[in-house]
Amino acid sequence: MAEHFEETMAARVDELASSVDVRFDAVDARFDAVDARLDSLTIEVRDHFVEMRDFTTFGFDKLGKELRAEISDVKMGLGRVERRLDRHEDLLGQVLTEVRALRRE
Repeated sequence: MAEHFEETMAARVDELASSVDVRFDAVDARFDAVDARLDSLTIEVRDHFVEMRDFTTFGFDKLGKELRAEISDVKMGLGRVERRLDRHEDLLGQVLTEVRALRRE
């Protein structure tokens, strides 16, 4: 009877060990799947950040070019305004000189 008990216990221990091995293999497979998924997501997130950086760089470059063009247009417009003011200033100076001359007379 003790021998049968030992055989039964040995068989039961072997059965439990096999069951534990199967469960550990299943857990290992799940961890491998999670690890692979995390690696995939990490690559996706990195790729999205690279894409956002490229788009942001493109947007800022385009904005910079447009602003430089607008600033150039504003400078040209201010140059025209300054020239017109200079002409009016010269004309006003001439008129004031004539008015002063007439007052002296």
